[in-house]
Amino acid sequence: MKISLLHPSRNRVAAADSAIAEWLVKSSGLHPIEYILSIDQSDSQIAEYREIAERHEVKVIINPNRNSVEACNQAAQVATGDLLIMVSDDFGCLEGWDDALVQAIGDRRDVAVFIDDGYGAPTMTLPIIDRAYYERSGYMLYPGYEHMFCDNELEEVSRRMGKMIDARHLLFQHRNYISGAVPVDDTY
Repeated sequence: MKISLLHPSRNRVAAADSAIAEWLVKSSGLHPIEYILSIDQSDSQIAEYREIAERHEVKVIINPNRNSVEACNQAAQVATGDLLIMVSDDFGCLEGWDDALVQAIGDRRDVAVFIDDGYGAPTMTLPIIDRAYYERSGYMLYPGYEHMFCDNELEEVSRRMGKMIDARHLLFQHRNYISGAVPVDDTY
């Protein structure tokens, strides 16, 4: 199963660099990985983002995004993977994350996957959908959102439609400012 990592980022080159390295290094190598870094054309660090994309051999796209939902959906439009994952600058992954997700999905299609974010998984904070789900809905995240609650909407819709895979046995650590893992910045 080919996996597309969709990574919107803004003014966080160092954090994006760390996230890219972690996700690539911790993959099992059993599945092809396509990494798409989605940057806003107004970002002041475009040159630096291009440098890390080249160093990690990941694709970078630059668009006139107004928010992270748009940046993610732009990446989804060019993605070619069977599984789409929205990576954030502050989200980590477990060793062999790619194969763990493939095993959790099995032969099911048209699904969203709910993992543990390190906070008891009260809501889906790491959006993961497969190609069939994307093609049916036409987007990764509902375009009416700017950032907050886009993941809640994905969770609720997939649950109500019976498309949710509960994979909360898989821990993908969310290292955000709320937990004190990183300082608050302008992007938050």
